[in-house]
Amino acid sequence: MTLGYTQVSLEIQNVDTVAGTLDIYMFNYPGCSYCEDLTYNNNSQNWTEKKELCEDPSSGASTWIAYDPITEEECSEIPSLDGNGGWWFNGKVGGFQFELPGVTITGASGGTAS
Repeated sequence: MTLGYTQVSLEIQNVDTVAGTLDIYMFNYPGCSYCEDLTYNNNSQNWTEKKELCEDPSSGASTWIAYDPITEEECSEIPSLDGNGGWWFNGKVGGFQFELPGVTITGASGGTAS
């Protein structure tokens, strides 16, 4: 099972119902998000709203580019209404939360889990 959105994804692997264990892997990468139609690029506003408008068929349905592996400087040069380029994500995640009903967490390790 993989849950992902743009530059961050969570994967559940190695599910062992007999032992009652599973592994959760998180992958996060820096990258740039933007609309091919510069009309929707205004990174001083909420990117999720701009993404919806960018892809809305009633608005002309452009393409939202997510995780374009370019540098932060290149991202800032994406044509935009406010002159600030696309939305830059530095790859750092401050935390995440999700539920696994009926599961008791007994440990976390690896990466920066501690």
